[in-house]
Amino acid sequence: MFNGDAVKNMVFHKGFFPTPLEGRISSVTEVNLKEGNKKEHVRTLTLDMPAASVMLEGPIIKNKLSYMVGARRSWLDFFDSLLSEENRLNHSTYDYNAKLSYNLSPVTMMNFLAYGARDDFHLPIEENGENVSVLRWDNQAYQLSFATQKGRLGNNVTTDFSYSLENLYHARWGVKYAYEVYDLVSQGEEMRVRHEPVNQVSVYYDNLLRISPEFSVQVGVHGVAYCPQHHRSYYSIQPRLSVKYFPSERNLLYLNFSKMEQFYHFLRFDSFSLPTDFRMPSIDGFKPRSSEYYEMGWKHFMDSG
Repeated sequence: MFNGDAVKNMVFHKGFFPTPLEGRISSVTEVNLKEGNKKEHVRTLTLDMPAASVMLEGPIIKNKLSYMVGARRSWLDFFDSLLSEENRLNHSTYDYNAKLSYNLSPVTMMNFLAYGARDDFHLPIEENGENVSVLRWDNQAYQLSFATQKGRLGNNVTTDFSYSLENLYHARWGVKYAYEVYDLVSQGEEMRVRHEPVNQVSVYYDNLLRISPEFSVQVGVHGVAYCPQHHRSYYSIQPRLSVKYFPSERNLLYLNFSKMEQFYHFLRFDSFSLPTDFRMPSIDGFKPRSSEYYEMGWKHFMDSG
């Protein structure tokens, strides 16, 4: 998870999935980080049970260019030496995030984001006075994005466009290209690392039509080409449909349908999830997993008082 002090907002999707989203089969969590304060320098230090964190943000060029840098590390593992071997945590984590935001104009912004995290499990075996690390999980992500009122470039290569006709019709479409590399460790007579690169191209188109003030229909489709360089390619068509009707001001009837497909798999060591679970691409007989979500319901909005 991200350092909470660096998060601007989070949106959790479970049910109808907006057409631009793909890659999950049950839910999607969107995490947006802060841009950094463009008016004054701010320092935040946090100490809680899981970890200690620090975040620095402020202007480099006032009202134009800002920075945001944060780091976090667990601290309970420092007390392992005071505990018996069976009560030690044997686990430490740290992460960092950095972001530069530059306002080119009132409607145009450029961002650079860097994120890294590590989870380290180690055995209570002393070697040269230190514990021996037996399992380590690393994550790194980098992003350069360019945003305007008309479109956006980022997340490797992404284009996103929209068109609106007053309050009656809204269309949105985009294309995204992603390149991922998996380093897979296999053990036998000797340990070796497999280098598995994967190319993925996604195209989506979404329409929102307001037939009347009470009745609206949203129809979209998301297509994905998942192409490992050394294995079979997969292609997916993921339709989306949402129908909403307001019979009165405080009542809503809705019908939703979403199809999603996930092209990687989590391999667990136990029945519960750990940060060190392995992520496996859709190769060697591991096929993509898909889900179809149907939802029909009624909502009643209570008085605010």
